Amino acid sequence: MSDVNWGNYAEAYKTIHDKLNEILTKLDQPGDPAVQDVIDRATRVLGTITDVSKVATQKKIDLTATGIIHTPTSGKKIRLKGFVWSSNADIVTALRFGTAGDLLFAIQTKGVVGMNLVGCNIEGAIDEALYGYLSGTGTMKGTVLIEEV
Repeated sequence: MSDVNWGNYAEAYKTIHDKLNEILTKLDQPGDPAVQDVIDRATRVLGTITDVSKVATQKKIDLTATGIIHTPTSGKKIRLKGFVWSSNADIVTALRFGTAGDLLFAIQTKGVVGMNLVGCNIEGAIDEALYGYLSGTGTMKGTVLIEEV
């Protein structure tokens, strides 16, 4: 795994996924009942999480006012898989679905915010764009990782 370009999120997530599958294959026939108990509990938890093997699409954020980051293909919706952005001003910056949706992950001062949402289902409605929101004058620069579903 040392030859992985960890700055390429899609490649990094794929490598991690492949390694986890390798480990799970080795654990497929455990001889120790304690190991089987851990596997059973993990299966119950992981059964409620979306497929993390799907590769996300990276979209750039480079805004000086509220604007669209990505519009989904007709008939699809956007699932947010991760994000990171910075703001250079003491304004509210956030993500939201649609022009008037709830502000998601808002920061109220200059700085950086980021989160890995792989396995979560934070989604907009069908045909609803993902927006970057700025409450005033400033910049919002970064990246979102999305999946169209």
